[in-house]
Amino acid sequence: MKRNPRYPLLLLALGICLGDQLTKYVILDHFQHGGAVMDALSFASWQHAFGLRFILAFNRGISFSLFSTDSVLYYHIMTGIICGLLVFILGWLWRETDRRIQICLALILGGGLGNVVDRFLRGAVVDFIDVYWQPFHWPTFNVADIFVSVSALSLFVVTLRTGRQKDGRRAPKKGGL
Repeated sequence: MKRNPRYPLLLLALGICLGDQLTKYVILDHFQHGGAVMDALSFASWQHAFGLRFILAFNRGISFSLFSTDSVLYYHIMTGIICGLLVFILGWLWRETDRRIQICLALILGGGLGNVVDRFLRGAVVDFIDVYWQPFHWPTFNVADIFVSVSALSLFVVTLRTGRQKDGRRAPKKGGL
């Protein structure tokens, strides 16, 4: 029996999901036992202050707390849409032949699964990474968000560089010197 070359990609996605859940477990354990905000990195001078700290936030919306609401119906609709997108990505991963695109999709899938697990176990996604410059804070995020965001950007760049046509074939190279 021939082994499917996509199984290692599924293991990669599962590993990312488990790693994300482990980081969230550590953060939840820290804050549930009375832990305070943790400054991980801080640079300060008289002109500016930049830093990275760990806080605890629960996100019922999507990336960067967009569309966050207390509506239970909206939350379930968004969770259903996200699950549908993950199934789409899994199908795309299974059909894709370009290894670079497969890796990007596996990383997106792993991050997405990490956040979906939170939605089912905790009713919200656990976010804990806070990056700031002076009083300006980037929306709080987590390890899964990093994989989804960086991989989605990488997927965009890879697909632009491969010049795919609508039917999935590579576009012919343009002439030049």
